[in-house]
Amino acid sequence: PVALAEIVADSLRTNNGLNTTDITSRYLEGWRGGSFDTGPTYALVFKLIDDGVEPSVAVKAAHDSLGGNSAGSGPAHRNSVIAACTAIPIDGVPDAARAEALITHFDPVAGDAAAVVALLCRCLLEGRSWVSAKKFVAEHPGTGDVFAAILERPLDPGGFALDAVSAAVHFTGRLDALRKASEFAGDGNYCPVLVGVFLGAAGR
Repeated sequence: PVALAEIVADSLRTNNGLNTTDITSRYLEGWRGGSFDTGPTYALVFKLIDDGVEPSVAVKAAHDSLGGNSAGSGPAHRNSVIAACTAIPIDGVPDAARAEALITHFDPVAGDAAAVVALLCRCLLEGRSWVSAKKFVAEHPGTGDVFAAILERPLDPGGFALDAVSAAVHFTGRLDALRKASEFAGDGNYCPVLVGVFLGAAGR
């Protein structure tokens, strides 16, 4: 996740904003250089692209090959750095996160979860408290409905995007949040990545 986030951040700096074509090219270069631990959806998409399949076709083909299961937390892990790109206004952060997610994950749920994470991070980077950030995201027209659904989910350590964000939101704000999230998540390590993202955005 860190390596992929660095790719997104480098592209954002170079282009002074989101350029999904550029990010896709950078991802492909990284894939050819031996990327690992990217998640099965990302891996399948870039195997197809590397074989000559058009990116938009590869995303849908990977989704279909995985039985429609492309709602993972990978985009939320990697594209939260969108929050730090001041060239993207705060109201544009959710759409930017969704657009970046669609590079690899066809299921809109993956993009919805990433949108919530990125907007929470933007709020924290702007100095809002964790409580205030959650309130802003809950009331924002681009994230309110999905955030409500996230908050209603029972705790689950899995990699389904809504579950990973739900667990991360649950642990963030608690004492020793990262340790508790890591103990909860086990080897899957889905929600702790996001807890770390939130704590970092809050300067903690």
